[in-house]
Amino acid sequence: MKLKSKGCNVYLIKDGDSTYLIDAGTDEGLISKQLKEIDGIIITHAHFDHYAAASALQREFGCPVYVHSEDIPFILGEKRMMYSGFLGLLARVGERIFRAEPPEDLKSIEKLNINATIIHTPGHTPGSYLHSS
Repeated sequence: MKLKSKGCNVYLIKDGDSTYLIDAGTDEGLISKQLKEIDGIIITHAHFDHYAAASALQREFGCPVYVHSEDIPFILGEKRMMYSGFLGLLARVGERIFRAEPPEDLKSIEKLNINATIIHTPGHTPGSYLHSS
C-alpha cells in the first residue's frame, strides 16, 4: 500500500503477521499519521530522502531499521557519498535541511527473515537493492 509521503515513495507491506515500512521519506509526522504499528523499516538505499524520517519513526514505533550492509556506513555517517555538479549541491543542501540522524537499531537487510528475494543492485548507492516476492 502506497502512503502519502515527502522525499520519496513510501510503502507499507505485510509479511505474514508482520508489517514493514519500505523507505521512510523526510516527514515523519506525515508518515506517522498513516500508521498504527510497524514491525520494521526497510530502507532501499542510503540517500537522505529515503531515510531522514527513519530515526524518529523508529523511536515512535520501537522497531528496527534495515538497510543493505554496504550502505550502513553511509547512514551512520562513517562514509560520505561523493557527488559532483548540481546533484552534489542538491544532496549537500538536502542533508543539511533534513539532518537525518542515524537510527539507533540499524540492522543489515541480509539478516531480515522476510518472504521476499533481495537482489543487490549497487550503482545508485553501494547498497542499493531491489526486492521481489
